[in-house]
Amino acid sequence: MVKVANAPRNFYTASQAIKKLGMPRNTFFNYVRSGKIKKVVPPGQKEGYYLKADIDKLAQARELFTLEYAADTDTSTFERATEEDMRAIYELCVHLWGVMGTPSYEARLGEYKANPYTYYVVKQDGIVVGFLSLTPFKEESLKAFMGETYEHVIEGPGSIEPFVSGKPIESLFLDIGVRRGLRKGTKYGMRLIQGGIEVLEDFAKQGNIVKKLVATSSVPDGINLCKGLGFKELPLLPGSARHRFELDLETSNLPHLKKYQGIVKKTKSKKTSNNQVDNKIH
Repeated sequence: MVKVANAPRNFYTASQAIKKLGMPRNTFFNYVRSGKIKKVVPPGQKEGYYLKADIDKLAQARELFTLEYAADTDTSTFERATEEDMRAIYELCVHLWGVMGTPSYEARLGEYKANPYTYYVVKQDGIVVGFLSLTPFKEESLKAFMGETYEHVIEGPGSIEPFVSGKPIESLFLDIGVRRGLRKGTKYGMRLIQGGIEVLEDFAKQGNIVKKLVATSSVPDGINLCKGLGFKELPLLPGSARHRFELDLETSNLPHLKKYQGIVKKTKSKKTSNNQVDNKIH
């Protein structure tokens, strides 16, 4: 049996580095021999390893190169996130807001497992370039999230409601992020919004009619996005720089919600007709 070495802290083994970079073994070791990738022997070690920071930086550069020079035609895809995508979503959040400004990977993974219909991603050539979440927080968690007691620690599987077919949803918390530094960043953002509306339409067809979306942001991009989407801004809380928003999906006059509102009307009408039939039978 081949013995697999464990890399010291802050280092990758060759196999781990190759997997992270997504390149053939021959190419990887050619880079090592040419000095493009540095092999380091840490103090107290006999074998050589690869600095995690260097490999992660190179992996990000390779991804950005792929994304930046992708074909001009839109080949991006919007899809429901898989469990494997949650790591990429977490890393994207850290890239955007820093470690202290985002819930832990474990918290997001717990949310996903509690409700797999919460997270969605846009991918370009298989790489996650943006994400959108529509989170059905429990009432007490949402109050804390939107109020003065806002803390990331309230997030996790215990704060999430499951989607029950046919059951209306009072509100969903909207979270959206797109990788910085891309020429097509605006396009990916619009793809997320378009995909999110399609998700809401599918929910409505199943009887999961969403009354409103809520969101918060303390950065200009997020604030401008909410305003641009027609969200109503709530009063600022004393001493807080965090802007709070809500959007009533059923009464909004926004053109991009007309189809959703039509589906809601049709779903409610169908439910009323079914109830009348049931009453006649009984």
